Amino acid sequence: MGDFVSSAPVGLKAAVYEVSHSRSGLTGIIILVAILSVSLVAAFSPENVVEKWNDPQA
Repeated sequence: MGDFVSSAPVGLKAAVYEVSHSRSGLTGIIILVAILSVSLVAAFSPENVVEKWNDPQA
């Protein structure tokens, strides 16, 4: 009965701390940044990148 199990992190600060101090959390952040950067390139590129990606002749 003397064992105490810590609960899940509560709040944004605790969640950010937990994510930034684990290898899987850092890997997830890297993957999210990569996905967002590819999406931003497709959305804000001056050329129509999406059409070029779908064009087999490009």
